[in-house]
Amino acid sequence: MFDYENLVRVISSGKIRILLNGEERFLSGPEGTVTPEGLRWRIEKENKGRFTEFSLTLTNEGSRTAEIGDITLFSYGEDGVRGELSQRIIYDFRNALGDNHVVPVTEFSGNFDDCPMFLVTDGQRTLLAAQLSFHANEFHFRSRFAPDGTLEEVRCELASPPCPLPPGKTFTTDALAVYSCGENDPLDLLFAWAEDVRKIHDPDLPSKTWGGFGPGTLIHDPMLSTEQKILDQIENAGNLPRLGVKYFWISIANIEGLLPGNWLYPNEKKFPGGLRNILEKIKAAGLVPGFWLNPFAIAKNSRDYAKMEPYLIRKKDGSPASRGVWHHAEPDENGRLPELFALDPSCPEVFDYIRNVLETYASWGIRYYMIDFLETGRYRKDERSSGYALENYLRFVRKLREYAPRDTHFLSATGGGVAHIGAFSSSRIGMDYCEGRALFKHWPSYPADYVIGGSLGSSGSPRKNAVNNMAMWAFADRTFFRCNSNMMTVDKPIPLNEARITATLYGISSSPVFFGDSFKFVDAERLALVKKVLPRGENFPLPVDLFTKTDLEKDFVRVFRTEIRKAWGTYYLCAVFNLNERVRTLTLSDSFLRIPGKRAYCAYDFWEEEYLGTFENEFTLDVPGNSAKVIRLEEKKEHPWLLSTDFTVRQGDSEIESLRWDGENLTLSGRARRAPGEEGNLFFLAPDGFKVKDFNRGFRVMKTARDMSLVIKKHLFFSSDTEEFRICFERWEGTDPKYKVDL
Repeated sequence: MFDYENLVRVISSGKIRILLNGEERFLSGPEGTVTPEGLRWRIEKENKGRFTEFSLTLTNEGSRTAEIGDITLFSYGEDGVRGELSQRIIYDFRNALGDNHVVPVTEFSGNFDDCPMFLVTDGQRTLLAAQLSFHANEFHFRSRFAPDGTLEEVRCELASPPCPLPPGKTFTTDALAVYSCGENDPLDLLFAWAEDVRKIHDPDLPSKTWGGFGPGTLIHDPMLSTEQKILDQIENAGNLPRLGVKYFWISIANIEGLLPGNWLYPNEKKFPGGLRNILEKIKAAGLVPGFWLNPFAIAKNSRDYAKMEPYLIRKKDGSPASRGVWHHAEPDENGRLPELFALDPSCPEVFDYIRNVLETYASWGIRYYMIDFLETGRYRKDERSSGYALENYLRFVRKLREYAPRDTHFLSATGGGVAHIGAFSSSRIGMDYCEGRALFKHWPSYPADYVIGGSLGSSGSPRKNAVNNMAMWAFADRTFFRCNSNMMTVDKPIPLNEARITATLYGISSSPVFFGDSFKFVDAERLALVKKVLPRGENFPLPVDLFTKTDLEKDFVRVFRTEIRKAWGTYYLCAVFNLNERVRTLTLSDSFLRIPGKRAYCAYDFWEEEYLGTFENEFTLDVPGNSAKVIRLEEKKEHPWLLSTDFTVRQGDSEIESLRWDGENLTLSGRARRAPGEEGNLFFLAPDGFKVKDFNRGFRVMKTARDMSLVIKKHLFFSSDTEEFRICFERWEGTDPKYKVDL
């Protein structure tokens, strides 16, 4: 079985593989040993209670610059293990927006490459080794398991292009934490590690998230300018700003020719009335304008290329290192796309250049950025580098926030990851979910701008990726950044079930969200779905089946639980995503959902608008194929109480401001909050033995055959921000037992 003490001993003893001056060397022997080149090494070790912290210090005491490359901090394998261990599962986390899974260790021929943690569990004991600080490195754990589940080897590797360590200089790697292999719940241990990382970096994160929108889909006349599309969106946004929509995002269209490097040169074709003018109109509508930005990228034919060419990342031979072609511009007359290059994050001139861009944008009122394609600025093996591994890159990325006003929201998109802790307010955790694409022929979605039931070239709805990554990245929310699932696009002809899956994903989570539909043309039914996820919640859902569900290839089911704590009570949302073609039946217990046991809960199906009765210990749920269920669970009361609302997926979190039961006067009263002009329904549940005193006053009362309780509807129209409600009850003897209905 896992041996924490032995692993700590292996790391402490030090047999470290390192690329030194281009040659493979092993640092072993007493700590402080000096190599023939004059390189002194030392393993720093500190016991922190539930984990032991390690780092490696290298000091060049020689007379020549040493070139430091890849480092292997440790190599460890189980020794003398017997028995069938194939029940072990691994948290196969790639720190990428693509595939992240929890799978048996026998999958993928037992070979894994995980970053920045290595977590293996057999349901009884858990081993977790993980990166603890993020300043200059990115830890990769390359592991190999035997067919019986035995851990043959795991290596902790710090990959880096060769970097100079001058005489007299010292370099210390980022910290590694090895957690005790006791009987730890793997989900709890994963979240504990994330909290330990948060304490080190203490990132400045928003307590609340938001909604936003942009120019909308291409349903507009294609001859219309982006400027007119923006004006149409603002004019037709209705109550969305009052429901929590804060930002208006302009993506790439603002820059001349759609070319990186033209940051300060507005696109006059798309903004004939002037970009600054439309920004002022966005602000006048009560919205905050934002831009797309890749701070490293510069296109060869952009206006600033010649000025910044001396400060590009270069190959070993001194030539500029290409980053391929820029796919988001129109091809030239020969069908060629512009070539893209990368600014070197070690150059002070690059800092000055980007600072000028961000300070200029700040003067225009820009307070939101999607920072995209972050991998553009990372050195590659065949390129000149300065500083060890990611040192300059991470320093540059974290510096961006200093160049913008404090209230600016920075979102990392592709290329983001846990190493960027402290740099971003929120970070993408999946592929381009619900995004559309321009009608360029080089996009595989052409001649459409959206793909239903899947994703082609990052256009459409990769639902499995979005749902699974919401589970795999849950540890990162409010510890590394706010987790962001990207966009919500729901208008017809997107199928209703697909639209509800999207609304469920955003409804149960606190992810920031941009809305991708054109409000001038959106179907009223689908606009209502948009409003059901507003305002945004504060807490992220817990993936309760994360370490019990390992087969998402043939049986894709994901279960989440969101806890809602209000001054008037606590309740839970259980969301089940069934992305198989056929129905799945689940038995959900209070222990599985991680809610308090030994009590009765009232269950309400949000999308079917159905009271499911009460349960103790567990309940069974049928979930149709390619659909999502949201079940509201609240402890059963012996008096009338709130059952649900149809305003939002969170069913009371934002819309029920206060709620009180007066047992002496048998009155349930409260106050609801929503934007003026909005309307919807509150649903209440009254146990058998209560009746509405005067149900002719705006109530619809029905008796449910499940348990003879009353389900009561109260319609609310908001003429102001708040509306009071009150229901007076009286007691009666209850339903005669002879009328009991068998279900």
